[in-house]
Amino acid sequence: MSEDIADLLGALSHRFRSTLRAALLRDTHDIPPFQAKTVAIIGRHPGIPASALIEQTGRDKAQIARVLKELDERGLIDRRPNPDDRRSQSLFLTPDGETLFATLRTLRAEVGTQLLAGLSADERQQLASLLRRLV
Repeated sequence: MSEDIADLLGALSHRFRSTLRAALLRDTHDIPPFQAKTVAIIGRHPGIPASALIEQTGRDKAQIARVLKELDERGLIDRRPNPDDRRSQSLFLTPDGETLFATLRTLRAEVGTQLLAGLSADERQQLASLLRRLV
């Protein structure tokens, strides 16, 4: 039974990610999924050091450096010296980055609503409660 649950959770996660990826490519000027994920992390954690992105994304230093360069070139992030550690930078969203972050939050909510449309309000609350206990 636990294998069935694991398979179902994996399938739901995959469906959410693939639906969100399609919405991102359609509605956010072709921003690649990893750039969108990075913008979302910085948006949720203004001033986050680049090193923390490695931990949060599971990507290596070179991949993080590359995505930050791409986001910087698109004018979506602002890198500032980290006041606590001169060797690192604190990352913030620019006004364009904030606009994109708001769009990403809206898309994420829409995809979540779409995926849970077959559940009643009580079932959605129960699912949310169970998922919170698991994470």
